[in-house]
Order: sequence, then structure tokens, then C-alpha cells
Amino acid sequence: MIKVTIGIALYNLSDYIWECVDSALNQDFDDYEVLLCDDCSTDNSLKIIEEKAPEAIASGKLRIVKHYENKGIAAVRNTCIDEARGEYIMFLDGDDYISQDAVSTTYNKAIETSAEVVMANFQTFTVVNGVKIFNSPARFKTGLIKSEFAIAEWMKQNETDYFFVYPWGKMFKVNWLKNNDIRCDEKHIRNEDLFLTLEYSLVTKSILSLENVISYYRVRSGSSVHAEFTMMYFNQFNDIFDKSIKLLSDFREKHQNISLPLEINYIITARYTSSLALYRALLSESISSKDKKRYVKKIGNWIRAEKKLNTSLMSYNRKITYNILRMKYLNYYALMLLIKIQNIRKHKLFKKNL
Repeated sequence: MIKVTIGIALYNLSDYIWECVDSALNQDFDDYEVLLCDDCSTDNSLKIIEEKAPEAIASGKLRIVKHYENKGIAAVRNTCIDEARGEYIMFLDGDDYISQDAVSTTYNKAIETSAEVVMANFQTFTVVNGVKIFNSPARFKTGLIKSEFAIAEWMKQNETDYFFVYPWGKMFKVNWLKNNDIRCDEKHIRNEDLFLTLEYSLVTKSILSLENVISYYRVRSGSSVHAEFTMMYFNQFNDIFDKSIKLLSDFREKHQNISLPLEINYIITARYTSSLALYRALLSESISSKDKKRYVKKIGNWIRAEKKLNTSLMSYNRKITYNILRMKYLNYYALMLLIKIQNIRKHKLFKKNL
């Protein structure tokens, strides 16, 4: 068995895919493979790779797996897990790239500490007139955490209501994922990372966080994260919310002798009080006022039913939203008024919380 698989997700990314694959192929590490999963691209992304990396393909260092119908990012992640030949796996989106020491840094630390999850730092960037503009790296405490609920302990030690739910920038033991049946829900092409994170947050006993920046996340208007919040996306956010609550409920019922840390709830609350899941839905012209009210009511009912969270850990924006949602009445109208007052449509206040 080789040591590491880098699983790359590809769908119509001809403008970016070579920078991504090139960064993966040029690691300062020997025993690894690059697994490219093409989700039925209709552009020339694959042709670019085949023309620029024939030797890597011929040697098996670069393997290409194709979906013959477009299944979405969740199915791509699952295919990478199923097809991985490495002991560990890293996920990478086809419009991002990694540093030359990404694999060596995370793998060596994973072996040294036996951590089930290794999370390294990242930077976001945009490209303006051909020039990359980098934002500051994320800030979090580094080191190894071993605990019954290591993700919750990480959040507690970092005094935050947020955990980075993205799958990229992390290294996982492949057998650990398979043995715990940790997979993405393939019915969803949006918000799939939340449910995946909740799944492994319930079983992770050790997590190592590193200050090293290994991942570079491209912010672009055409990505799925910034796509129009359509009714289909709205329904998927609704469905993932229901499944997430059921996942926690089932866990509590199955493990009645185990007290589930409130930090696990934060993972859901942070997502559903952010502009991505709430304000973009409320601003969408594709969603009726009736559906928006039901959405707000559902989230508000759950927040009120759960034990009140420590709002001092929340960002200023989420604290306001959380307290409005805890209102039994008129919370929908209060949120719409807040949108109007703060001019969220132009992201003056909430743009940092996408």
C-alpha cells in the first residue's frame, strides 16, 4: 500500500485544473498517488491533463477515474475514498492548489502522532487582473488533541463557535473513514461538507492542527459556494439540516450514557446562522416568502429547543442572528429588517462570514 492519496475533484475547470494537478504532482514526497475524479466534465479539462501529464499517467502516479454522469461533489469525494490506494487521503478541489510540502508535512505528523485527522492551515485568494491577492491565513491553536470528542475539544480550546467543515486541507486515515462508514451524502451537491463533518466529529478521538499553510483556496464568483441560491439549493440546505439534527438525536439515543458536548451543536448553528445558509436564502428571489418563513421557523425552533449556547464564542454577526432566531415570535420579520438596515445584499457587514 502506498502512503498517501491526493483525491482531486474535477468538473469543468479548464482554466484552473492544471495549476491544481501540477501542484499535486510536484510534492517533495515519494510514496503517493494523485487520484483525479472527473465528474463528467463537458469542457477540455481532461484533455489538458492528458496533454500535460502523459508520463505521470503512464507511470500510475496520476490516475484518472471518470463518472459517466454528473453526480456532484459528494459522489466525487466518495469515489476518491473508494478508489484510494493510500493509507491516508487528502482532498483537493480542482480550482485550488497545495504547497510543495503539503503531503510530507501532514503525513509525517500523522505518523508521528497517530492522529486520525490532521488539519493544516490555509489561505484564500482571489485573482485580479492576473495577480493573486492573498488573504491572511486562518488563525487557530496548533497541537495534538486527544479526547472522546476531539473536534469539540478543539473548538473549546480555540474558544470558537466554528469548526472548518471543508474536507480539503486535512488528512484522514482511509481505513478509519471506511470502518466508521464516514461518507458524503450523494443526494446533495450543496452543504455536503457539514454532514460529513458531523459524522466524523462524533467518532474522532484525535486531531492534530498545524500552523503550516498547505492549501490555497480560490475565491471566484462562478464556484458552487457563490452560485445563486436557487430553490434546489434551498431544499438541500433544508434536508441537510433535518438529517444533521436526526444524526445527533440518533447518537444520543444510542449512547445514552454519553453526554454530547454542546460544541457539536455549534457546528450546525454556525452554518445555519451564517450568510451562506440563512441570509442568502432570505435574499433569494427564487424562494417564496412562505418557504422562507418556514425555514426560519424550523431553525428557530431547534435553537430554542436546545440548551442556550455561549454567545460570547460567536462572531458579532452570528451572535445577532442567533439571538433573533431564539425569539419565539416575529424572528423572520426581525431578520428581514436587519437585512434592510445592514444592507447585507451588498455584504457590507456579513461578507466575512460566507
